[in-house]
Amino acid sequence: MYGLNVQLLPLDFASCGTATNNCITTSSGGGCSDTACCDAVCGLSPECCVVAWDSDCVQTGVSQCGNFIYTCEPGVSNDCALTPEVIDVTATPLTVSFDNTNANTDGPNDINMLCSTLTAKDVWYQIGPMPADADVTISMCGLGNVGDSVITTYNLGAVSGLDVGQTLPSLFRGCRDDACDDNADGIIDAGGPSEYTMVNVVKDHSYLVRVGSYLEPGQDAASAPAIQGDIRFNVRYTLWNSGRQRSVIRTADSSTTNLPLSTGYRSSSEPDYMLATPIKINNDCTVDGIEFCATTVVPSGASAIADRVKWVIFTRNDSSNGWMGAWSSTVVAEGELVFDSTKYANISSDAGKRYFLDLPTPVALTAGAYYVGLRGVKSGSSTGGLGFYVYGQDAIEQFNPTNNRPCYWNCKNYAGAPGTWVVTTAASTPTYRVQTGDRTNVLYQVPVKLKGQVTPSAVCFGDIDLSGVVDNGDIAFALLDFGPCPDCSSDLDGSGETDFGDVALILLSTGPCE
Repeated sequence: MYGLNVQLLPLDFASCGTATNNCITTSSGGGCSDTACCDAVCGLSPECCVVAWDSDCVQTGVSQCGNFIYTCEPGVSNDCALTPEVIDVTATPLTVSFDNTNANTDGPNDINMLCSTLTAKDVWYQIGPMPADADVTISMCGLGNVGDSVITTYNLGAVSGLDVGQTLPSLFRGCRDDACDDNADGIIDAGGPSEYTMVNVVKDHSYLVRVGSYLEPGQDAASAPAIQGDIRFNVRYTLWNSGRQRSVIRTADSSTTNLPLSTGYRSSSEPDYMLATPIKINNDCTVDGIEFCATTVVPSGASAIADRVKWVIFTRNDSSNGWMGAWSSTVVAEGELVFDSTKYANISSDAGKRYFLDLPTPVALTAGAYYVGLRGVKSGSSTGGLGFYVYGQDAIEQFNPTNNRPCYWNCKNYAGAPGTWVVTTAASTPTYRVQTGDRTNVLYQVPVKLKGQVTPSAVCFGDIDLSGVVDNGDIAFALLDFGPCPDCSSDLDGSGETDFGDVALILLSTGPCE
């Protein structure tokens, strides 16, 4: 009796399954460790798997697989990704001059088109480690720049710099080509300067910014036009964040839904009110923007979709569970701004769809406890609907003071007449509940974020991360900078390096900033 043993090999070339060398360096043996790329290259040049993985095989991998080989021969001081110009994020807005006339091209321009736009003659900047969560805008708009520029960003994570240039493609965060309207004709200037905003930049992370000339496909990088000009860096810190929107669970059938609560209309039986969410500010600061998650709706009793948003910031007592206690009626600031009702007409989650209001006049706040109130209105009408999503996963918990149950409405409403509250008692069988394992007392708290600048006087000696407290977070920040670090915020003794002397000063300053 005879038997047939059939073995199926998923690879055309066996060495692609055994080779350990990477595909961007030569090897005396055949194949490389990226099996898909290895098979593709050896399909064109079998000797790459049979004889050796030589320089021709490496170049074929670059052209066929999008492999990136990092090389840099610096022509200017910040020409290489490994030696960027470091931007002091505690001193923004900051404008710096750049000139890429003699710069080489060391950033990735691979066939995967991470940016979908090729870049030549790049220069590099580093932002961070960030002292706090923030949004960072890198702009060439309104500065008299000419020439077609591209801005690209990379997230280095919780490290202070790039060690291996080869990893740049995996660190790609985003990019932007044309973005400015410097001639004010209402149209983005094609072939002009650019602007890019990194949203939700993370505390303790560092970021690389690549600025270069637009490179036409097939054009040699050395022949790309040079650009000289200015670039502005501006950091907007996150002063308070109630977290992402979460889906609620319907009590009746345990299904999930994104729940907007209609607000902002007036009728004979319904007072003019605002959704109010509690916040706490740790440092003296100036608020220049409010971000929230909402959708345009026409609620019962309303005749039109809102096109404006009324906002108010007012004080609250900082007591247990975030409950305000007696009404204090102190309005710090309020206003009304245009809302683009077409922008988020069908929002189902807040991922990338949170609406941002720029406050024309920044609001100064001292460290303390506040409410932020929001309401939708329609121009020229007494009614107007806007649905605010009502489950901020990191909101401050609130309880009904009478029965200690969650408020299944807004725990406190800011009424049209200051000093008059509408407090709704919790339902014994609520229509909605939070997801299993989540805190029960954040339902009907709007996902809201306040952004702006920390007041310099609020930053005390040793408070490197601007938290309002000198603690282990500041020690961790100093350890990230350990070593030669002139002009670093962690170099407290001015020695030109961050060392144990600076750590000792942090320990001596431990405690809340006064």
